[in-house]
Amino acid sequence: MQLIAGVSLATAGGSCLRDLGDLAGFGAINLGLFAIPVTAVAITGLCNAYNMVDGIDGLAGSLTIVSLLSLLVLANGQAPDNQVALLAYMATSIGVFLLFNLTVGPFAKTKVFMGDAGSTFLGCAVAIAMIHFTQSRHAVIQPATALWLVAIPLMDMASTMVRRVRKGRSPFHADRTHLHHILMRAAFSQRQALMAIVLVATILAGIGIVLERVWPQSEAVSFALFLIAFGLYFQFTLKQARKFA
Repeated sequence: MQLIAGVSLATAGGSCLRDLGDLAGFGAINLGLFAIPVTAVAITGLCNAYNMVDGIDGLAGSLTIVSLLSLLVLANGQAPDNQVALLAYMATSIGVFLLFNLTVGPFAKTKVFMGDAGSTFLGCAVAIAMIHFTQSRHAVIQPATALWLVAIPLMDMASTMVRRVRKGRSPFHADRTHLHHILMRAAFSQRQALMAIVLVATILAGIGIVLERVWPQSEAVSFALFLIAFGLYFQFTLKQARKFA
């Protein structure tokens, strides 16, 4: 159903990945006939990335806010005001949800969970926003920059699936090797793990923003640095997952 939704958005909704940018340094990578299936896979991937990372209170919502606010910083003054305002409204609404989800102050008596439908919706919303602001006539960022803005959910999903496949399991087999599980086994509380992961996500998004603003023509360099960051993340989580296995 997620793939069908992705195909529908790519064909009828206009949110389609037609160009991956100059990731290899040899010119823009145009997808041509593969644009629609790649778009469907990308949307489905982020839907599941935000769903899979949603293992402790506030994590999926906080990571979504990091992605949306980072995109808002880059889009402000470059994209139409109504589109920038929509990013701000979405981030604000998720912030209100977090007050109840994290039971902050006067909201401590009423706890709210988003569930799978909520986390997959957030992933879908972020995917559509990234595609729109990299592909439409109002494009304000390079495709490589979008990877930095969704780095933690993307890295967590990819590394977790790779570890599962290497063990001969289904990539969708549930386990406790996500980043938040690793941190909590290392004696972090849920709130401390949340703060640590959000801090890392903010730093990675900040790197993407700097590369986009200071060196926008360096798509290949940005992509190469992202792959290095992903490699370091994978090695860290693989080592820690083995330690706690």
